[in-house]
Amino acid sequence: MKKIICVVLCTLMVASLVACAGTGNGGGGGASQTNLTGTTDGILTKIVDGVAEAGVETPFVMPPLQVMADSSEFDIGLSTDDFNRLVDDAYSSIAAISTFAHQISVIKANSAADATEIMSIISSNGGFDPNKWICVWPQNASVIRSGEYVLLAASRNDIVEAAIDTFTTQAGAGNVSSVNRFWEHEGGEWEGGDDGGIGILPAPIVP
Repeated sequence: MKKIICVVLCTLMVASLVACAGTGNGGGGGASQTNLTGTTDGILTKIVDGVAEAGVETPFVMPPLQVMADSSEFDIGLSTDDFNRLVDDAYSSIAAISTFAHQISVIKANSAADATEIMSIISSNGGFDPNKWICVWPQNASVIRSGEYVLLAASRNDIVEAAIDTFTTQAGAGNVSSVNRFWEHEGGEWEGGDDGGIGILPAPIVP
């Protein structure tokens, strides 16, 4: 009888471990599913609106701009070949003035597996370049994914966090990966006007 009870308990333990692994917020599991619906630019607009509704001040931004293959390396850190291979559609919301380091992008991959690869490429050394702006740098650059969608946010810390929170709410808290904060800069002085513009002096050390 004791042996039977032990076998039953071991079976239940293994089953519970498998269930926990399948619903985690890492690269797989629940992150392969998403509640995000609509067009890519529509999802981006909702995220930008969500940041504003959270009371976070942002610089004046352009309407959602479609990312094209020939400019994808500069825009989101994907080579032309990787963009053509992995991406179905992508849009960015950027500051209207180039002296503000601010960008929120939504990338729709061909599949959840492709989204995982996109997230890895963007956050790798040689992927998205936080030094691409002229004499200004973001405080934070992060990526997170849900299903076939990847969110890339590079801006002030509060803007990036609000964008991630909005993305998570819309995708479903159990349907997102862990956040990869691949760039952070704490040094220098922040200079901002009423429009939320940002600049850092001196230039940060590249991590």
